[in-house]
Amino acid sequence: MLRVQFERAALQSVIARVGVAGSAAWWRELDIELAKVALAQVDLGFEQSQDPAGHPWAPLKARPGKPLVHTGELRRSFGSEVQGKGLVVGSALRFA
Repeated sequence: MLRVQFERAALQSVIARVGVAGSAAWWRELDIELAKVALAQVDLGFEQSQDPAGHPWAPLKARPGKPLVHTGELRRSFGSEVQGKGLVVGSALRFA
C-alpha cells in the first residue's frame, strides 16, 4: 500500500494561491502538488531500496551496491503529467 502524507499548511497554501476550491485551477494546482509528493516518495524508495509498501528490494547478487541504482537511469526516468481530471506518475522506460 502506498502511503502519502500531506501537511495541512501546504494544502492551505495551494488553496490560497488558486482561489476558489473546486475550480479547474484549484484541481490543477492540487495535482501538481500531489505529483511533487508522489515523486518524492519514488525518490525515497530508491534511496531506501524499498517498494512503496516499505518492503525491501531483493539484494544484489552480481555486484555490490544498491539494487536499481547502478546507472541511475531508472530513478531519473520518473516523471508526472496532469491528464484531464487525473495525475499520472511513472516511467516510460521498458525493460526486457
